[in-house]
Amino acid sequence: MKQDISKYSLLEYLAGRANPLEKKAVEEWLKNPTNAEYFHRCLYEWEMQSPQYQPDDDTAFAKLTEQIEQYESGTDATPEAAVSRSSFRWRVWQIAASVALLLGVSAWLFRQPILYGKYETAYGQTSTFYLSDGSRVSLNANSSLLVPRF
Repeated sequence: MKQDISKYSLLEYLAGRANPLEKKAVEEWLKNPTNAEYFHRCLYEWEMQSPQYQPDDDTAFAKLTEQIEQYESGTDATPEAAVSRSSFRWRVWQIAASVALLLGVSAWLFRQPILYGKYETAYGQTSTFYLSDGSRVSLNANSSLLVPRF
């Protein structure tokens, strides 16, 4: 099996420390399907050497034993859960009230464009408009007309 890429270059590439030329060389090398097995072996070795997550076993075990002792002694170990549920409900109501208030204020501020159609003419311009009921309106210069939409 011929390998054009060194193991060191692959490990640097996997660690994210390769320069652009090395990255391009590795990516070109990976296009050949015969190199996949060697790449996966190097990937496995790199993952074993540099784990992404290292748990704190002692702290986790101490927390678990504390929870077990509280459960066996009959004390409720989760008052925080009840508080967080009620605060979650309160937060949902706050968000709903905020959205309703925002919609109400928006409807109030933009009620005229929603409820009325506006026809207007510019300075020095006269125009004729045909309304939805079939009537014809002529507007003189610099004037406007509000017509109910509903």
